[in-house]
Amino acid sequence: MPGRDQPEAWQFSTTLGIGGGNLSLDINQKEEMDGFITQLRRGEEILSTLHTEREPWISKKNAGELASNAKSEEYKVKVLNDAILEIFEDIKASPDVQAITSNTVMKIISATKEVQWERTIPPRMVIFLADEGREGTICLTPGDLAQKRPVKLNSEWISTIWSDLNATKKDFSQIIEYWHSVKEVVEPIGNVSQWDTVIDEIQTVISALEVEHDKSAIRKGNLYLQEDGKDSDGCIRAILWVNNKIVIDALKNASKSENDPSFSNYLSSKEILIAKSKKFRMGKHETPRAWGFNPDFRQEEEVEDEPKESGCL
Repeated sequence: MPGRDQPEAWQFSTTLGIGGGNLSLDINQKEEMDGFITQLRRGEEILSTLHTEREPWISKKNAGELASNAKSEEYKVKVLNDAILEIFEDIKASPDVQAITSNTVMKIISATKEVQWERTIPPRMVIFLADEGREGTICLTPGDLAQKRPVKLNSEWISTIWSDLNATKKDFSQIIEYWHSVKEVVEPIGNVSQWDTVIDEIQTVISALEVEHDKSAIRKGNLYLQEDGKDSDGCIRAILWVNNKIVIDALKNASKSENDPSFSNYLSSKEILIAKSKKFRMGKHETPRAWGFNPDFRQEEEVEDEPKESGCL
C-alpha cells in the first residue's frame, strides 16, 4: 500500500558453542513473510537446510532434523542437536524475537509445565499450566488440535488461569506445534475411552429392564428382543432394541453431545451396537426410535443356587 512501511524480513546468525567458532546457524525469514529458512554452516559450506512455515525455534524437532541431516562425520548428531537447542533457547529469551513470536505464544510457553498425550480412545492432549499464581489443566481433543479455533484455547485459558489471553489462530498453531514437540505419551488413568461412563450407565439401566418379544415394549420403555432381526451387515440375528431416550439420557448425564457420531462408531467397533437406530411401525403409529444392541451387552441377573441340605441331623 503506498505510503505504508513494509516490515523487513527477520534475519539472525550466530556461531554454535562447538567447532571452535567454525559452525554457525543462520535463520532468515522469507521475503513474503510466509516462512523461514534455517541453515547449519561450516564456514561457507552448508551442512543442512530446513524450511519451516513457522519460527524454527518453536519446535525442538527442528533442531533434531537440522542435526540429523547435517553432512558431517566430524560431529555426532546429539552434540549438534544440543548446540542448536541452546541457540533456540537463547532466541526465545531474546527481546528481538518478540517482533516475530507474539507475547501470547511466549506467555503460554512460559506457563506450560508439562504436556501429556493420553492414549485414550480417541486420544487427548493434557496441558498442565501454572501462571499468575494459578494452576490447572487444559484438555484438547484431536478435533481441537486440527481445527485450531482460538476461541477454544481462549475459553480454556480463562477457565483455568482466570485472565484474558486473546490468542489468534496463528498463535494457536504455533503453541500446538510447541506442545507436540514436548509432549510425553502416557497411558490413561481410569477409563480408556471417553465413552466408558456412558456405556456403563446404559448397561446398568437396560440390565434392570424387562425383555419382551413384542415391539410395543419400546413404547413402554422396556426392551424388545427381535429374534430374526437384520444387523448392519445384512445378517439375520437376534437384536436387542433399546429406547432412544435411555441412550440420550446417558449421554447427557456424561455431558456428551447426542449428535456426536463417534459414539455410535465406537459402539459398532466394539460389537455393542449391531444395527442402526430406527423406528418400528405399529399400525398407524410408530414406536420411539430405538438402538439395535447386541443382546449379550445386557447383563443377566445372576441367580444364586439355593443351598443344598447337608443331610446331617
